[in-house]
Amino acid sequence: MCSLYSNLSTADEMRRMFRVGVANCRLGDAPALPAVWPGTMAPVVRLSEGSGPRELLNMGWGFLTPRYSKRDGRPIRPAVRHNAKAERVGAIPLWRSSFMERRCLVPATSFRETGGGRPAADVWFAMAPERDGDARPRFAFAGIWRPEPPDLGTAAGTPLTYSVITTAAVGAVATVHSRMPVILAPDGYDRWLRGGVGEARALLAAHAGARLRIAREGIGVREDAPDAPPPVTPESGVTRLRVDGLCLDAVGCAFLQVVCDCGHTGEVPVAALRERYGRAARIRDALGATRCSRCGGRAIKAVYAFDSP
Repeated sequence: MCSLYSNLSTADEMRRMFRVGVANCRLGDAPALPAVWPGTMAPVVRLSEGSGPRELLNMGWGFLTPRYSKRDGRPIRPAVRHNAKAERVGAIPLWRSSFMERRCLVPATSFRETGGGRPAADVWFAMAPERDGDARPRFAFAGIWRPEPPDLGTAAGTPLTYSVITTAAVGAVATVHSRMPVILAPDGYDRWLRGGVGEARALLAAHAGARLRIAREGIGVREDAPDAPPPVTPESGVTRLRVDGLCLDAVGCAFLQVVCDCGHTGEVPVAALRERYGRAARIRDALGATRCSRCGGRAIKAVYAFDSP
């Protein structure tokens, strides 16, 4: 299940990648989106007028379903259904007509899944770069869209919504979560948008998720921003200071590197630990409930603070 992703592409980059004409790009000066949550607006590629040229525009993430107050029965803010399972997208009434008639591409540069532990680790996945300097290659989720009924669209502030299709996790994602978004290969974009139901089902079964890698991980990593500090590793060229026995108030760095007994390393924001456990908490105690995103264990081999050399 995917409930957070990023799209750091500019409108022009998306227009070129998805072959959208200038006149059909409705984004204007679109900002980078380091965190896209359900219920927020984000770019989507669809066919204009159902079968026309490709169009790039903003929609709200998540199909809307009505909800009513248990106290007095009055309508309240609609529920947001932001993921549709590939195995059932053609059978469930909420998704069926959109899968048959209104498929779309959802531009992205990374997405987050949560690993085990309390607090859970945020693990961000991105495509493996094909050339130097391309830290976040662009890709697209398989999506479906629909116009919302006037009463629901008005309540949510958007007349058009989309949902991301998910499937069983593969590759690196399978080490963290059981589900993941369907990622389409570029040569499948037109078939997804224009093809029949059989072609669409074949694309769901043969998606490009195996090329994903872990790009960033840690506790409280809620966005994949261009200027975010990179994950700290022993090879990152910084000076390490072992801080296992200290309290959180004694470290002046922004991140801690936690080394599991299995050898896996991950970064944890110091601010998130201080907010949850207090500045006086001992680092080992604050990390006691943290699970390794690779093996799921809690055995911490060492904890390091990092400073520039």
